[in-house]
Amino acid sequence: MFHEYIIADNGRPNFPVNILLSLEFIKHLKNYTDEELIEQFHFNYQIMYAVGIRNLGDIPLAHRTLYEFRERVLNYTVSHPDQADLLFSKFQPLTNHFLTEAKLSTNEQRVDSTHIMPNIKVAGRLSIAYDVLRQAISDCPLEILPQDIQDVLKPEYNTETKTWVAKPNKDIQATSLQSAYDPDATFRNKAGKIHSGYVLNLAETCNDDNPVQLITDYSLEDNGAYDAHILHKRLTVMKELNPELKDVYVDGAYM
Repeated sequence: MFHEYIIADNGRPNFPVNILLSLEFIKHLKNYTDEELIEQFHFNYQIMYAVGIRNLGDIPLAHRTLYEFRERVLNYTVSHPDQADLLFSKFQPLTNHFLTEAKLSTNEQRVDSTHIMPNIKVAGRLSIAYDVLRQAISDCPLEILPQDIQDVLKPEYNTETKTWVAKPNKDIQATSLQSAYDPDATFRNKAGKIHSGYVLNLAETCNDDNPVQLITDYSLEDNGAYDAHILHKRLTVMKELNPELKDVYVDGAYM
């Protein structure tokens, strides 16, 4: 199997990108910890076969390799916000390959969205404020902080504080911080259901003659993004990826 490698700082190939990316999918699909993922990679032949390895032990994997891969993807994304999505650039050729191999028609597609809740605790505004304050203080050298500020780091501080008062709900915007650990997550109340996180927009083939249907496009957006606005941005991409696309089916939320 062909492998595309990360190039390390010394100019040498580091580790196959397609394997690392596949392992990220498997990790979340199976809800593995990193320790469990590495064990499965080394000793579960089904996992190794799925990522393109045919012989046990051909490619060793260390914890640090996973961490550095995620760090590089994150750093690139932060440093190049206007550049192409690295994950989507891998998704596109794979999708085209599967469409060709399965002989699927892409002339008809349907689009829908769903909300994604990140793995963050549901916290009140005072709890979020405390988490943010604690993180900020933890990043400072203790020797430069006065004692009353250092006291924030004590385990009992959160329960002893009685002077903080939250703003009324009507004064809180939907873009307000939802978690100190996921600053990009936002709030949305849709059809009476409360969501803190993101909205995922998906497109898939829906031609009745296809033996199976395949997801052809995805877009992760701010939780406050409306379906119609997302579709408006993605239509051009969908057409570029699938030139034979003629009909797109949506529900009333996109109108």
